[in-house]
Amino acid sequence: MNYLFWNCRGVGAWSFPGLIREINRTHRVDVLASLETRASRRKATKVASKLGFQNFHIVDAVGYNGGVWVLWNVGEWNIKLIDATSQFIHLPL
Repeated sequence: MNYLFWNCRGVGAWSFPGLIREINRTHRVDVLASLETRASRRKATKVASKLGFQNFHIVDAVGYNGGVWVLWNVGEWNIKLIDATSQFIHLPL
């Protein structure tokens, strides 16, 4: 299982979805955690749905602070949300 944890400090760039798709294609990432996304739920859902992962959970940014996304592909492991706050998402792997 391949994991990518990234403090991306914003996902507003037009190139972000293509970059993630390329990383996913090249490295076959199963779980992507993106921190400090600085994106509203509406924008986050729109972008996350285009990244090529089967599931995702999003914690909203508060203004231009925070924001946590976890995206994953269904595989041999069953991943279910345990808890989420403005600072973390707890998913057992």
